[in-house]
Amino acid sequence: PLLHAPMSLFVGNISMKARDASLSELFGRYGPCHVDEKRGYAFVDYDDVRDAQDALADLNGRTIEGLRLNIEWSKKHRSRYGNPA
Repeated sequence: PLLHAPMSLFVGNISMKARDASLSELFGRYGPCHVDEKRGYAFVDYDDVRDAQDALADLNGRTIEGLRLNIEWSKKHRSRYGNPA
């Protein structure tokens, strides 16, 4: 992938106790992102693929609210939001 292309991660196995704000804070530590949380999973869109790579490496398998996060590249890879703010 291009280094400065927006990229999207799929985050699975999210506890129902986890809040959108806490996920935004957690993933936002790696760079500007947009978290689109659904029931039990989320898509996290980053402006820069390097930020997404860092989040994937550091957070995949981390336990949040009693459940182990499963993070992988989204099937689309590219952000669904263009350049998220």
